[in-house]
Amino acid sequence: MKCIYELNINQDQIKEELNFLNNPRFKDRGYDDLCFYVSDETARKQGCDAVIKFKEDIGGMLEGIRFLNMKHKEHYGFHVDSNEQGYHPEIPLDILLPGVINFLLSEPAGDTTYWSVDPNMRNLWPWAFAKRVYRLYRDDVNDWIDESHMNTDPDSMEIVDKFQIADKPVLFDVSTWHSIKCEDAEKTRQMACFVFWPYLTFSHLVHNLQNRGLLIER
Repeated sequence: MKCIYELNINQDQIKEELNFLNNPRFKDRGYDDLCFYVSDETARKQGCDAVIKFKEDIGGMLEGIRFLNMKHKEHYGFHVDSNEQGYHPEIPLDILLPGVINFLLSEPAGDTTYWSVDPNMRNLWPWAFAKRVYRLYRDDVNDWIDESHMNTDPDSMEIVDKFQIADKPVLFDVSTWHSIKCEDAEKTRQMACFVFWPYLTFSHLVHNLQNRGLLIER
């Protein structure tokens, strides 16, 4: 089972503009000043033409760019990405997201992402492995988010894929349970994410980018 693929994309100008936009002063919405969204309108106003062209050329993406800045040694436990906080107003609350294209903006530090499946096929919520309600799962927005749906034992999961993101952008499966820890002892792990429309499945995204010669086989 393959949950991530590197992409053959000319990224220099895109990354330069993303580094510029990765600043909370441009925040349109988000969890806090580390995990936030910048709107497409702001990207246009700031002259980030390569970013806008990239979104238009790829197609099928939701509005905005998501930035995830992880503090050193911070850990995101197993989760799947959904619209649990309503940050994508054009789609329903809690709908599962299929995939993203990620650009690592910081230097690679050996961070490994793990993907897993539940061999017991339980009816788990996206926040099932969170230890408590915290900044990524605020309970004042979504009535389903509460501690009774949390604290699932991650050891019950089966690892199906792992990968270290380096210097190439990647197509990343966020609809499969995944976990990441920032291994850099000093610096923040900085990532820019372009989120796809929820009814484009991950297999659809793989097929499309493969046919366009953008996907690097593993």
